[in-house]
Amino acid sequence: MSGDSRDSRASAATLLRRGRGPNAADAGRAVCPVCGEHADLVVRRVMWPELIDAWGISPRWVRYFDSREGTKCAECGVSLRARHLASALLDAGYRLCRVRAPDLGRLISHPEFARLHVAEINSAAGLHRYLKGLPGLCYSEYGGKPGVPSEDLMALSYPDACFDLVITSDTLEHVPDVAAALGEIRRVLRPNGYHVFTVP
Repeated sequence: MSGDSRDSRASAATLLRRGRGPNAADAGRAVCPVCGEHADLVVRRVMWPELIDAWGISPRWVRYFDSREGTKCAECGVSLRARHLASALLDAGYRLCRVRAPDLGRLISHPEFARLHVAEINSAAGLHRYLKGLPGLCYSEYGGKPGVPSEDLMALSYPDACFDLVITSDTLEHVPDVAAALGEIRRVLRPNGYHVFTVP
């Protein structure tokens, strides 16, 4: 990582403005990359007037958050964000160990993928119930929960090059120094490892 955190934030903001959020093509009936079921997507509003006012967000962003967090698989209940994260994990599974799986449940149960060392830093968008089946999973929550280790993304306690895969979901936007956090993630990843993440 080079440059200060302001440069990193400015670059991230530019990339986020260029990115596309969920759209109408994501709605309807589809095979869920999490549970593998051919299920309807249920859509409901998740933003409320007081929060919209407090955040000062535009109607466009309200629609984005409603779609991203309020569009859920009728079978397993995960959000559109979790579905996108699961799709990225399926791709990472293929890139890391040449495992082609149609859904997260089957990916995690595959012996080749089960050999990987994975860090889930904060519960990954409702996917933890699947990820906890991995023998090599290191799961943490910032601030701690009873019986769960706490990790600071800017100062991870893990040794260098110990993970094949690091997963964060809507975590980086809470970190005061994004460059330091990304540097730490890079430090703990093995060569050719992957950081799979979401940001709003």
